[in-house]
Amino acid sequence: MFKKRKKESSLIGAVQNYYLICNTLLLLVFGICMLGISTRVLINKVEDSSEMITEQAVYTLDKTFNDIASQMVSFSSYRDLWNKFSKSNMSIQDKLDVNRELNNILKKTDLFNSVVQDIFVISDNGYCFTTVGQDGLAANYDYWSKEWYQKAKDTTGNVYVHILGLHDQDFYSKKRATTAKNKTFSISFALQNSKGKVSGALIYNFDVTQLAEVLGASNYEENGKVAILNEEGVIMSRSDNSDIGSMLKVSERDREIMKREKTGSFWTKVDGKEHFVSFQTTSMGLKLVSYIPQSEIFRHTRTMIWLLILIILCSLILNLLITFKVSGSIKRPIQKLIDNIQKVDSQKLILETEGYNYKELEQIANKFNGLLERLNSLIDKDYKSQILINKFRLYSLQSQINPHFLMNTLQQLQTEIVYGNVEESNDIIVDLSKMLRYSLYNYEEIVPIGMELQYIQSYLELFTRKYEGELQVKYEITEEIEGYYMLKMLLQPIVENCIMHAFGENPHGALIKLSVEKKKDEFLFCIEDNGAGMTEKQLEILIENLNISEIDNRRIGIRNIHQRIRLKYGEKYGVYIESKEGYGTKFELKLPLINHS
Repeated sequence: MFKKRKKESSLIGAVQNYYLICNTLLLLVFGICMLGISTRVLINKVEDSSEMITEQAVYTLDKTFNDIASQMVSFSSYRDLWNKFSKSNMSIQDKLDVNRELNNILKKTDLFNSVVQDIFVISDNGYCFTTVGQDGLAANYDYWSKEWYQKAKDTTGNVYVHILGLHDQDFYSKKRATTAKNKTFSISFALQNSKGKVSGALIYNFDVTQLAEVLGASNYEENGKVAILNEEGVIMSRSDNSDIGSMLKVSERDREIMKREKTGSFWTKVDGKEHFVSFQTTSMGLKLVSYIPQSEIFRHTRTMIWLLILIILCSLILNLLITFKVSGSIKRPIQKLIDNIQKVDSQKLILETEGYNYKELEQIANKFNGLLERLNSLIDKDYKSQILINKFRLYSLQSQINPHFLMNTLQQLQTEIVYGNVEESNDIIVDLSKMLRYSLYNYEEIVPIGMELQYIQSYLELFTRKYEGELQVKYEITEEIEGYYMLKMLLQPIVENCIMHAFGENPHGALIKLSVEKKKDEFLFCIEDNGAGMTEKQLEILIENLNISEIDNRRIGIRNIHQRIRLKYGEKYGVYIESKEGYGTKFELKLPLINHS
């Protein structure tokens, strides 16, 4: 299985991506922070505004209540009127006089155009006066048994002015009841006669609907609400004129806070939804409560959120354009430098050093060009000359034949001619010509194995004739060599070494065995002799000599063969020697399987 190659990333692409990602993240973080801060500032502003408007509404409500209380207190100066009012048996004339005087007094007030619905003057003696007229009241209505009337007369602690809680407006006649609401709350003042006895009460009934409109004017939020609560948390009036008489739907903890504190604000759930609640206590002990839904507050942030989102999107688009612009301005000169570097080849080691727009890139080009110049000089002075030397050495090794062997062969040829052995002479000439043609005129470095073996057979054939049958050659070669190649002139130096060093000039019973064996991924050439062999010391010196990484120019030898093989195919291949004194020597050549020239 092939290992999946790791995809290489572009420097410009990486810079562009990092720049874009970092700037985008920074913009998003900045936008989110700005959005959070702006939202928090706006919410704080709404909270502050709600508290300020609640405070202003309380001020207005207190002013109204105080004005009413001041007018009520001013009525206490009419002692004669209250004496007539408190008579146990009022005559019809007394009632008419009291009615006329009360009308004159109340006409001086300007409260009828505000939140006051009507004014009652009620006496313990059964007298009742109202600004809506007697025909607007229910006949025979029992005011005196009502809890709110009894509270109106209470002067405990010398407190004469009271806020009367919600009570029914069932004292109106059917004609008036159609225009009056079911509930109202009132401000009362206890009336005393000249003897200091409380004999009745002055009561201002509030128009809850009109008061709701006043409260609504204090509410600047579309879905927010403003309500007036009594000490128990019951809604006495609300800006939407609903839920009057019911408890404000907050938790017991929040209700206790509003009872305990005079003013404050907090976030809580009202009717199950999150609201911002602010409250203030009026001078009459009532609570003015403003509560705004969280959704209503966040509604103000929508425009700002969309504006910030639009700004962030525009910034991201601008950032994207700037990124591509900046990366493009860098990419073009870098790409130009890369293209120019790729154009450098072995024939033209020079790089253009100008036109890259940036000083740093031109410095890189200059440095690289200087390196190319030094490399070119090194190649000219050393590398090329070394190549020529190595080629010369190679061809010298390939074509070299021992002059002594050649002279001996020619002398043998002369002898056969003198004795008239035409056939023997002809065989010698044929074998010698094959050898010369192979070694001198075949310039290929890689040759078929069969051709190399034919050469070595011709070489050994000449020796077997020379020694007149004392030298035997045994071949073990299979057809597996067909189609495979090897380095030229590898076997002859080894065979020559066997003949010269193993047997000497007068061999007796000499045997050379040459075999070729195909392994899994290599050929093993084996040349064995039954000659003198070597001592352990001689073998050790020879093996050490093989590993000297130099080519011997003086002669063709085992070391050169070994180095040629390793230089060509690597450390795995080469010449391996086994020898024992008196038993002969074995040479093995390990070569790779090569099926093309």
